[in-house]
Amino acid sequence: MTLVDTTETVTPLSTSDKSLDMLTLKEAAELHRISLATLNRHIANGSLPAFKFHGRNHVTRGDLEAAFGPVPVFPSSSGPTDEGLRTWAERVAASAPPLRPEQRDIIVSAFSAALTQH
Repeated sequence: MTLVDTTETVTPLSTSDKSLDMLTLKEAAELHRISLATLNRHIANGSLPAFKFHGRNHVTRGDLEAAFGPVPVFPSSSGPTDEGLRTWAERVAASAPPLRPEQRDIIVSAFSAALTQH
């Protein structure tokens, strides 16, 4: 009889991982500027995972962004800071699927054209 090693290496979760942030449904609705009914509909049809924590329904920021897209976070009411915009763009880029070269060229061209207009 051969014994099989069933031990696994488990990587601890980083507490700074924003995709694991738990949000109440009210917080999630306010963040994405959508109604609670819309959130509940997505939870009911299975496109948005939810879980109970301390008796209340919650979603993770990562699941919310996967379902509704990322929301830019700007720390001040006067508009985005360079660092806030960079952080948001890096988070979006990290979660985006890989692009084919022609897709990359289209995106670069569109942004280049927009930047030269201002």
